[in-house]
Amino acid sequence: MMKEKAWKISKFVLLGLAVIVVCVLLLLQCPGDKTARKTDDNPSVVETVTERPAETRKQDVSDPPHVVESVKKMPKTNMPTSFVGKKPAHKTNKSLNRKKNLSYLPDQTDELMEKSKKPKDVEALAEEVKILSEKVDVLWDKVRALLEKVEAVLKKKKMDPPAVVVGNLDAEKKEIQTDSEVIFKYPVHVMSGGISTYKDWTPYGFQGSYAYRVSKYFSLGLQGNAFFKEGKFQADRSIYVGFRVNFHIFPLLVKNSNFDLYAGSSIGAGRDDAVATFETMGCLGASYDFSRRLGIFAEAGNIGVLGLRVKF
Repeated sequence: MMKEKAWKISKFVLLGLAVIVVCVLLLLQCPGDKTARKTDDNPSVVETVTERPAETRKQDVSDPPHVVESVKKMPKTNMPTSFVGKKPAHKTNKSLNRKKNLSYLPDQTDELMEKSKKPKDVEALAEEVKILSEKVDVLWDKVRALLEKVEAVLKKKKMDPPAVVVGNLDAEKKEIQTDSEVIFKYPVHVMSGGISTYKDWTPYGFQGSYAYRVSKYFSLGLQGNAFFKEGKFQADRSIYVGFRVNFHIFPLLVKNSNFDLYAGSSIGAGRDDAVATFETMGCLGASYDFSRRLGIFAEAGNIGVLGLRVKF
């Protein structure tokens, strides 16, 4: 509590001192005070007033004492005041006015200097605006030149034979045709079928498969095989169905090619006339697309297959 009271009292004291300092500064800045001080400091000027009908006379102290006494003893007449003493009253007033005017010279000089600075500031601002406008013009010229270049490039592309999209497949797997050749990119769905052989069976086999291209390098699908063999005593048969995965190698080597090289493996179940088995198969295959929809393929591994494939 004592600290708070002391702080409040110190604030009031500081506020009072600030008010006093401001008042003193205002009094010192007053022009009338300057004139009064300069007039009081000059002992050569003293105003002597003698009362006359309807007028007041100011006398300069610089006059000799006998002149001042003669002026006091003169009878009141209608003689003009300009003829009294050595120095007329109106000249003394002029000298006083001149001194008053001189006392204002510093302030007037500051005002004139400020007024003279204002046109310079305006000129500097106008110069900066001019420089800025020139920079804007240069920037606009550059933008215009860039737009002209872009327009020229677009016109050139319009003149060149554009690539035409033939299929409606995904962006990554679409088929593209140009003037020189047909390029087939990563078909989405592939159905294939061909004649197959299996181990020691006679070439009375058939393989059918379906694959879906999930990416540039992988495809997933199903595979089915059927084999027939004529024995000495009876005909045998075997059926196999499995899940298949292919890894496409050729996109790593060449882009946008009609050829494809892949490695595949499958896992599934097989059954012949007597026994049901669980089997896995592997193969290395190659394909070539000679049209937009048709192609040929060949595989070698547990099963040898040669056949056709259809893309859609």
